Amino acid sequence: MILLRVMDHADLPNADEAKRVRVENAQRVSGEVSVNWDERAVMDATTHHLLSFAGVRCRVIGTFYMADLSEDSSPDWHLCFGSDISNYYPNRGLKVFKPRADILRGIVNFRDPMVFSHVHIPMVPIGHVRYASTNRLFQQVASVPVLVTPTDLLGQKTALFGMTRTGKSNTTKIILKAIFELRWASIDTQRIGQLVFDPNGEYANENVQDAATQSANPNAIKNVWRCAPTAQQQAAQGDVDLRHLASPERSTPKPDASEFLPGPEPANRQGDNRRLPGERFDQVYFQFPGRRF
Repeated sequence: MILLRVMDHADLPNADEAKRVRVENAQRVSGEVSVNWDERAVMDATTHHLLSFAGVRCRVIGTFYMADLSEDSSPDWHLCFGSDISNYYPNRGLKVFKPRADILRGIVNFRDPMVFSHVHIPMVPIGHVRYASTNRLFQQVASVPVLVTPTDLLGQKTALFGMTRTGKSNTTKIILKAIFELRWASIDTQRIGQLVFDPNGEYANENVQDAATQSANPNAIKNVWRCAPTAQQQAAQGDVDLRHLASPERSTPKPDASEFLPGPEPANRQGDNRRLPGERFDQVYFQFPGRRF
């Protein structure tokens, strides 16, 4: 099974002729309010059938295939995924399907058993699938969750793109929290340091917008230590350290950067949730006690 991503429409060989027929039929019935240009009374059956086809330009993401992963004589078939195609197939007999519901969930959250064989895979939900900006319930994708594996992001370059108020900052918080929680994972415990540059203070401080909309992740990253087991919260709090970015033109340091490094929170930042305007990064310096960078 070949997995395709639809990129755009594609013209068929008869695109120009089809456009001419549509325009002529539309002109013929333009004065009749109750008649459409593609009705059978206006267009003969053969032409109507030919105009019912359309083309889309796709990109091959990969191929799902069955593989026997058994280590003995007993078959052990699993669905696997390859990031290419091993052969070119004619389109005769092939069918195109638009996945949704459980099938879409299986594709979106698929983990290849050949890569993750006998490996514990932490799965963290970050949101739900949408085919477009508008959440159309009839498409049956509103309840399809998207899960990420935090360890897949380690040592990699990752970027988040999206329109305003679509969840970029909230997703970043969830990822930061998930990586922080790896230190308490039941299997393959890891302590990963994270450095967050936050020019607008949306991570170092409480997000008032998320709190007002009853978001599932309204807390500031500085409070990520609260996700630790109760007995370890005090020690985890010492792993979250905030540093201020201050401008040479300003005497007031700004809570613009959060740093996940051992050490207590500075006394002058405890309980301070103010959001101050940011500066350009080429006009700021790190201000540590007794040192300037």
